[in-house]
Amino acid sequence: MRSQLEIDGLLKEARYLEKAWMDYFYSKKMKTSENARTLNAITKLRSTIKTLEWVSGKTINPLEGC
Repeated sequence: MRSQLEIDGLLKEARYLEKAWMDYFYSKKMKTSENARTLNAITKLRSTIKTLEWVSGKTINPLEGC
């Protein structure tokens, strides 16, 4: 089992990566396959962030906003 400190570190890293992918997505025009890959990465990171927030007690219901 991971400690709260490790979870907070993973959450911080996931938020950083999500921002980096979002910046990349809005920075230029992409081919369809690259666009799909970028959106897939962003979606996976959002799910990861939501899960980590739930595990750390920052979110009561992980299904909110679905």
